[in-house]
Amino acid sequence: MATPSAWRTNQRLSVIKAWPARADHPVFVFPIWRADEPAILKGWLDRVLTPQFAYRYESRLNSRGLLKGKTAQIISSSHGPAFVSKMYGSTVTRWKHSILKFCGVKFTGASILGCIDSKVDTAERREAFTQKICNTVPSAE
Repeated sequence: MATPSAWRTNQRLSVIKAWPARADHPVFVFPIWRADEPAILKGWLDRVLTPQFAYRYESRLNSRGLLKGKTAQIISSSHGPAFVSKMYGSTVTRWKHSILKFCGVKFTGASILGCIDSKVDTAERREAFTQKICNTVPSAE
């Protein structure tokens, strides 16, 4: 028998899982900390993008993404240079192939504001990045 706490957690998860099922183009916004997304986001991925909901194993070596027809993008910031976050084996590469593609979601791109808190980080640079984001994120109409 489930405890009241477990029941509430399962109720919350069913509400949270309804979101990726309905969203056509989720936009993931997070900072890159120590070459990774924050742990709370990792926990969300582990609890929401689960087998039989986001993907299904067809055999030991083959899986099928169940969120087909969806697209997604990443908006992020990093203390390191933006190009490092996009290199093979980086956070963006892992999200593109091991998370989104694995679940059947087409990755449309990543916008990363790198070198936060460095000499090149100015208010004008951040404003230009914000304007770029406003032009790339689809409207929620």
